[in-house]
Amino acid sequence: MGIGKLIIINFGSGNLNLGFNSITLRLEDDNKSYQKALPTKLPEKPEIVDDYSKWLDKCFPTPSRSWKTASQAFSNTLNDWLKSEPFYSDWNKLLSYCTHKDQIRVIFQTELWELQQIPWQFWDFFQIYPQAEMAFSLPEYEFINSPLNKKIRILAIIGDSTGIDLEPDKGVIKQLPNVEEPLFLCQRPRSEISTQLWQENWDILFFAGHSKTEQGTGRIYINNHEFLTIEELQEGLKTAINRGLKLAIFNSCDGLGLARSLAALNIPQVIVMRQPIPDKVAQDFLKHFLRAFSQNGQTLYLAVKEAKNRLREELGNEFPCANWLPVIYQNPAMIPPTWEQLRRIPVEQKMPTTTDLSSPPPQQSYDKLHQALQRLNYTHQVKLFRTFVEQHPIGAYLIHGEEDSGQKWLLNRLMKQVPHWTNAKVISVTINRISRATYTKALWQELGGRVGLINQPSQTQIIDKVAQLCQNRTVVLIFDRLDEMPEECMSQFMGQFWLPLVKSVSGVTQSPSGLLMFLIDHSGYVEESDCVDFAETLSPTWEPHIPVKLPKITLLCEQDLTFWIENALDDLPLKLTAKVEESVRYILENSDGGLPQAAIYRICELCDCNWYDWEKVWLKY
Repeated sequence: MGIGKLIIINFGSGNLNLGFNSITLRLEDDNKSYQKALPTKLPEKPEIVDDYSKWLDKCFPTPSRSWKTASQAFSNTLNDWLKSEPFYSDWNKLLSYCTHKDQIRVIFQTELWELQQIPWQFWDFFQIYPQAEMAFSLPEYEFINSPLNKKIRILAIIGDSTGIDLEPDKGVIKQLPNVEEPLFLCQRPRSEISTQLWQENWDILFFAGHSKTEQGTGRIYINNHEFLTIEELQEGLKTAINRGLKLAIFNSCDGLGLARSLAALNIPQVIVMRQPIPDKVAQDFLKHFLRAFSQNGQTLYLAVKEAKNRLREELGNEFPCANWLPVIYQNPAMIPPTWEQLRRIPVEQKMPTTTDLSSPPPQQSYDKLHQALQRLNYTHQVKLFRTFVEQHPIGAYLIHGEEDSGQKWLLNRLMKQVPHWTNAKVISVTINRISRATYTKALWQELGGRVGLINQPSQTQIIDKVAQLCQNRTVVLIFDRLDEMPEECMSQFMGQFWLPLVKSVSGVTQSPSGLLMFLIDHSGYVEESDCVDFAETLSPTWEPHIPVKLPKITLLCEQDLTFWIENALDDLPLKLTAKVEESVRYILENSDGGLPQAAIYRICELCDCNWYDWEKVWLKY
């Protein structure tokens, strides 16, 4: 499986009659918060609207004999347009950072209805990159810092069912795993729906019934005589989103207006149908999507793609273009989850964002700097860590050095070397200096809480819980401020927690399962202690319960900094590289002789970058 990638195509101003002269192509991936952005253009192409109308008429609601001809004609028009220069060359530059195995989320960022109605699946790109799936978004959006529930909570609104069968939809919802009993509001009045949005915490909002979009406004028919718009529920929906509503699914007709209104409220994800949808198609899509999403471990995008592919294969004769109907509306500031992550993903790992990509965000200015800093220092530590982790899925690693040696910076570099690190379960504990008499008890209690256990769990319960988490994913334990731990407690901790835990998961040999522990010492405490035996090289006799002492982080010297700057000229500003000797001297004189963390502060300063603005973005762990 490839790396997760996000490509945002912001169309800026313009339309199909005038062309688009201010497009921004932006590429991000799951390893870096930003990778590349390119401005580009597309010429006018008014015939797209005509060919789309002909295609739509031939395919919906009932396909005519000439639907294939209309589909091919539209496909030719669309791909001819997208091969126009300079867009075609700029697009291929962006794709040079992707592989055919990558999971690519393509977001078309536009408010134009004509672009949101286009069947983009005819673009050759989606045939060449089989793991790619599309979504729409509005140009403006905000990050939502929402809480998580222990179990997924679903509010299911069942509306007007005149002429359609909604029982299959209800059956699929009832069978979902890790869900509290869904609340079904079947043809209930507006006041009851509003009350539930205001008073309860929901993860998923589901609607089945009749809906439509009129003059850009979406309507849901909650019974055979009453309809609601998103605007009429706006304040209740805002409250629900701030309390954790992450996904809305409208398995109903003509839902683009609903999606746009919800996107304006910054909901993380919405799934709607772009046109009136046959009953059979709606039922099968929901069944296939929720099965792939909740049971097969797929991301939301790949689950939607799988469901659409099954519609094409299973219903292609009767409804040949049905796979075009379902579409995602995405808040780009939010990370699309897996089913498990709906209730487990740590919100602090996401970067708060308010942006209009027609004006690229400030992060673009410092991405190259961040990449260059990733190559500064810590070479010996990274090499030794890779030697172990690429051969052994279980291991504990000590990161150590004097205060301000950049231990957390090294931790974040090492995390990117962990197999399947983007899907790892990270459990982080900061150790505090407390009474030796109560230390071990307090540590066990905090660790238990971090893995979801309460009421003073036993050591055995905690170990069993961590071992359970390791069954189908990598678990990373981070114990920060090891230097705050009393010496005798360190020995107890390794013997009573790490050793039995390793024994419990000793059968873990297959990816993506694994168990890693990072112990972080900020004061050189370990150098003065002999309470734990560490390994310093990978030998044939090494066992996973023996923690590995990575090389001590040392001061940067003039040669280190000079070599780094001269090999990062393309990524660093001229202010830093024009006079290398002066820059190196300034960094060393103002970093206590080359303390790595202080040196990074000074480098950022020379690059006109405020370290404190980016610390939480660059140091996620």
